[in-house]
Amino acid sequence: MKNEKKSSIEKPVAKVLHEPAGAYLKETQIVKIRQIGNSRGLIIPNNLINKVGIKSEVVIGSKDGVIFIEPLNREPREGWAEAFKAMRNNNDDE
Repeated sequence: MKNEKKSSIEKPVAKVLHEPAGAYLKETQIVKIRQIGNSRGLIIPNNLINKVGIKSEVVIGSKDGVIFIEPLNREPREGWAEAFKAMRNNNDDE
């Protein structure tokens, strides 16, 4: 697809593959992994939640041994108007 956006989760990977974990971060904290039923989880400190603007959902993924967490702060139908305009301009709306 022409207008497909990549998640910003993948953007920092190239910078950090040759650096120790956390070397590129301005602020790091150590948190414990906790058992939650059959899964494991961690508590994200409130100051980090507020700094990055996490509302209620995040996108989580991993690449080359690094876990990435990114806020998912989209409003319903966000970007639809721009997508429809691009479709109309490309005669893809028929």
